[in-house]
Amino acid sequence: MYKRINVLLIVFLLIFAFLLAKVGYLSLFKHTQYSQQIVNQRMKTLIYNCNRGDILDRNLDSLLKTEETQGWASYCPENKKVIFSQEKADEAKPVTITKRKTDIANHLLGLINHHNLYSIFGYKGVSGIEAQYNDDLAAAPSKVSAFTDVYGELLSPEHFHDIKNPENETVVVLTIDSSLQQQVEYIVDKNDNMQQGAVIIMDPSTGEVLTMLSRPTHNYEQADDGSHINKAITIHKQYNPASLFKIVTSITAIENGYKLQDTFLCGGDSCPVVHGRVTLQEAFAYSCNEVFHEITTDIGPSEILKTASKLGLGKSTEVGLDFESKGKIPQIDTVSGIKGNRLLAMGQGQLEVTPIQIAKLTSIVANGGYNIHPNIVHYIGEKPTLPSSSIDFFNAKPIISLDTSNKLKKMMQSTISYGTAKDILYGGGAKTGTADNGLRWIAGFFPYENPKYVITILVENGQSPVKIMQEILSEIGL
Repeated sequence: MYKRINVLLIVFLLIFAFLLAKVGYLSLFKHTQYSQQIVNQRMKTLIYNCNRGDILDRNLDSLLKTEETQGWASYCPENKKVIFSQEKADEAKPVTITKRKTDIANHLLGLINHHNLYSIFGYKGVSGIEAQYNDDLAAAPSKVSAFTDVYGELLSPEHFHDIKNPENETVVVLTIDSSLQQQVEYIVDKNDNMQQGAVIIMDPSTGEVLTMLSRPTHNYEQADDGSHINKAITIHKQYNPASLFKIVTSITAIENGYKLQDTFLCGGDSCPVVHGRVTLQEAFAYSCNEVFHEITTDIGPSEILKTASKLGLGKSTEVGLDFESKGKIPQIDTVSGIKGNRLLAMGQGQLEVTPIQIAKLTSIVANGGYNIHPNIVHYIGEKPTLPSSSIDFFNAKPIISLDTSNKLKKMMQSTISYGTAKDILYGGGAKTGTADNGLRWIAGFFPYENPKYVITILVENGQSPVKIMQEILSEIGL
């Protein structure tokens, strides 16, 4: 019997020793961790200022709108209805609440996660510039914290802790001109024809994007319906270039010996009207499908697709923005034969492009044939004291000859003089396009000599964008 008692005593002592060792281990090595967990469970935190770095335009003007309002931080236990007495009201903590949003270029600038204001991790960019340069813009947020007892009740007013962290001094400077951006957005938004689509204005000599907008617009803080998609760089449905692809076909034709005065006969087979006998230049201005079908058949789709690839279609423009679509150049077998040639000539079928690719294509024509890359981010770092008078990105090489460029400029000038864009009253060049799925395009350069602007407009399920381009040109004041 004594033996059994001794065994039980030993077992008891071993268990006691184990528990004692466990308590000692937790006290020595886990004390800080568990203490912090207890503190965290009893701490309620509200972020009221994200302190993120600013996003500036080319003139160092902020593209963001920051609103500051006086607020009161008070704690109410979850799922409780509270009527504040004067005594409770006196316990509230005054704070300056900063709200970060933008009135312009919101697709470009992007979203931050305003949804979870109580997150101790602060704000994070989830789209656009805010997301792509989040690591540069991010900062420790300012927040107010309060401690509660085990029942979730606020201990006392002095347990409010206001943690004010400094603003991030890093800025992201874009090539955007905020004044021009605002003017273009006003024109677009007052026009019922432009409910969905995109507009890009670019300097054809440097590739600097001066304006970029997408419609429909979205709420800066909430966009879960797809309206935050930047249609200027992203294909969210099939974006056929339609007759804009005649620019590519014309470049191929000229480089294969065609002349502007070569004549063709349009019998109305693929056109809404009979153009009769026309020159290559006139066929381009009138956007004659039948003539370009003949040219496509003569040259062969393979050569035209090679030119399209050389001019940047089917690949990223390297504009420096995430989520840019590459577009699509069809496989040769899908554009062979009569039907395939006709689809290619009309810019339909499996061809897909983005507005930024069209802006690049038009710039190559406008700048004398140089292969510029669109760019939108000029500088990242501490805010400069003076804006840069010129941003030199022009290290491009010629991709088509100056002679070919000049001939294309004449053809695009004819489109404004007497062709499908004759309602434009400013000197320059343009090309229109209408796709089978309701897309309408216009792309142009202005003025004709030493072009300063390339303008690309895409309208989904609307009317011709010629009127919008005319209004933009009037506002620019060329």
